[in-house]
Amino acid sequence: YRLEVPARVREENYPFNVEFSQRFTMRASRIELETTICNKDFRPAPVAFGHHPYFRVSNPAREGVEVVLPVTKRLMLDPETVLFTGESEPADALLKLQAGVYYDHVFAGLTGSRMSLVDKQAGRKVHVDFDEHFEHMTVYAPDDAEFVCIEPWTLGLGAFCYLDKPGWENGELVPVLRPGETRILRATY
Repeated sequence: YRLEVPARVREENYPFNVEFSQRFTMRASRIELETTICNKDFRPAPVAFGHHPYFRVSNPAREGVEVVLPVTKRLMLDPETVLFTGESEPADALLKLQAGVYYDHVFAGLTGSRMSLVDKQAGRKVHVDFDEHFEHMTVYAPDDAEFVCIEPWTLGLGAFCYLDKPGWENGELVPVLRPGETRILRATY
């Protein structure tokens, strides 16, 4: 899959010439995803990326539904903007989902390269393996939803609010691709 963005849309929404493609490879027991992002522009381009897989769970009450996360902290989000507040709190590696809770939680401080969704009632377990380019893990599940998203994200989630600050181009405030630079991200579900 190759994303083609019309010039007018790019100029109005994301004025950088970045090429984006994904390859999906189906195997007997997994799906391999390879995402390639290439800066075709003459200037640095801000880039952040994440996968959003939805996995159905056996019950909306989430009995026996857990997410195993290789993380040490949860990053706090502003509920209105869903942007980072700059605050964090320690996080356990096991998140037992509860009924009636709206989950849109972002985690950091990675200690490994696999997150897992466990549905004990259904006897199922889904693993998501990811490469070193992913630095945040997101768990998304609206209250009473019959699905849970376990999402690997690159650094930069919510960082585009810094694009009006001087020096963002050097990569200190937001991840960037230099002119001609290509980044390949891999994950397996």
